Amino acid sequence: MTDSVQTVGATRSAGYHPVLRWLLVLPSLVVILLAVVLLLGTLVYQRNYAGRIYQGVRILSWDVSGMTPAEAEAYLRDKIRYYEDAQLIFRDGNELWIATPKDLGADLDARSAVAEAYAVGRGRDLRDNLWRQFDVYRHGYTVIPRTVFDPAQARAYVERLADEINLPAQDADVRLAGFTAEVIPSRIGRQLDVEPVLAAIQQRILDQSQEPIDLNVRVVQPAIDDAPAIAAKQRIDLLLSAPIEVRYDDRAWTISREMLRQWLVFNKSTAGGTLDVEAYIDPMRIRTWVEPLAAEVYQLPEDARLDFDPNTGQTRVIKMSREGRTLDVDATVERIMQAAESTERIVPLVVIVQKPAVDARDLPNMGIKELVSKATTYFKGSPVGRVKNIQISASKFNGVVIPPGEVFSFNRYLGSVSKEEGYEEAYIITGNRTAVGIGGGVCQVSTTAFRAAFFGGFPIVERWAHGYRVGWYETGSIPGLDATIYSPLVDFKFRNDTNAYLLIETEVNPQAGTVTFYFYGTRPDREVELEGPEITNVTPPADPVYEVDESLPPGTIKQIDWANEGSDVTVYRIIKQGGKVIARERFDSHYNAWSDVFLVGPDTPIPDQG
Repeated sequence: MTDSVQTVGATRSAGYHPVLRWLLVLPSLVVILLAVVLLLGTLVYQRNYAGRIYQGVRILSWDVSGMTPAEAEAYLRDKIRYYEDAQLIFRDGNELWIATPKDLGADLDARSAVAEAYAVGRGRDLRDNLWRQFDVYRHGYTVIPRTVFDPAQARAYVERLADEINLPAQDADVRLAGFTAEVIPSRIGRQLDVEPVLAAIQQRILDQSQEPIDLNVRVVQPAIDDAPAIAAKQRIDLLLSAPIEVRYDDRAWTISREMLRQWLVFNKSTAGGTLDVEAYIDPMRIRTWVEPLAAEVYQLPEDARLDFDPNTGQTRVIKMSREGRTLDVDATVERIMQAAESTERIVPLVVIVQKPAVDARDLPNMGIKELVSKATTYFKGSPVGRVKNIQISASKFNGVVIPPGEVFSFNRYLGSVSKEEGYEEAYIITGNRTAVGIGGGVCQVSTTAFRAAFFGGFPIVERWAHGYRVGWYETGSIPGLDATIYSPLVDFKFRNDTNAYLLIETEVNPQAGTVTFYFYGTRPDREVELEGPEITNVTPPADPVYEVDESLPPGTIKQIDWANEGSDVTVYRIIKQGGKVIARERFDSHYNAWSDVFLVGPDTPIPDQG
């Protein structure tokens, strides 16, 4: 069975015709030939495009087939000139700036486009590559290049434009320059809005457009305009415009411009966005300058001194009155400050004038027409120094005038009791003894003044008795009518209770040893009577006192004080009007007992007091 099959197959094979056999072989040969041709063609194609872009590849509309990447990149850059040649114009009014897209950080990504074109048909899979090359060859392939854009470079360019365009707003200001002020005017600022410009750049590059870009420049207004600075300048210029002359009577003092400049207070503040300028002449500096003028102007008021002639009934002025003057520093400073702020540069000093209490111009209306009262005390036998002191102190009151209702003060008119005033040493009562001192005898005058006031019925405001009874004051009189003074602690005062002025005149007669006070005016409707004295609590003097005085020769004994009893003395002043008692006033005096006092030289025996 097996053998039969093999016989049959062999018989068929042996029976093929040679032509038929060729025909059977030919397709295989054709296939093989085509494969060889295709292989050879592929090899030739690959060799021809080795390192080159395959056929059918375009970048945009430009065929780059057969080009090396470098050739394609150069070709592409030559074709696309927008990035290098295009002019983007930036406008700000009449100002223009021109930049290329490349200046702004934009460029064609030619290398990437060429790399993409070159990569077509060059994958990892050979079969895919061949098929891809064949497909591109038949249908083509277009590469769309990309644009690269560096925003930082564009921003840097725009910010450089901003540096040229931007102008900061300037606030108005004012500053001193010598004797004037300078205004620094305000200025409107400009500021480029960067972001809209960057957006416009990107859009132009995206569209590859050269349409000009109008810059968005904002106007920046200053916070402070010129008005306050101009006002400050005007004020400062006025303050320093000219010297200020200060006048009083025929005298003048000048505040120079240099002084005004030194005294100028100049402060500025811009808090709250406003310019506040403080400019004025320092009142404390003005005050420092004005205060010394007070001493030049100051003048105490002086009352007129008068003299009454009882024979003619006429009164004459023996010393003219004088107004008092006091510089009103505050008001003067204020006037100078006002003058500094005006064109009127002459300033009168503000002087407070104090009218004298006794003005000579009022003489016709003073009512001095008659003797009102008088008193005389006696000092005969007084030492020369005491007499002189009485004369000096009495002269202080001659011509004194007391206005109606005013209080007379003995110490006020007496003034200083000193050697400089001509007073000499004499015995005075000090403490509990008699001692030598300047002004002994002045109390003789105060006692006389007291008695004139006493018997004139004038209200006694202040009166002090001496520490012990003094013989001088009781000569021709009684105890209890003396008045001691010791400035400034102890004074004698009375009030002029009449409606007329009261003129005091004094008279000293050294030969007769008298001092007299005359009160002239209009005699009031009253009579004065003295009642007393009532003497009580009498105490005898103590034993004599001996004190060693080294200035006395040995064996010398000199009595300087005389013994007096101590006592309390009361007198009454009876004031009548129309025969009717309207007042009964009591005056009390307490006197200490007083011993004889002796000064003795050295080694002088003291007398036996038994």
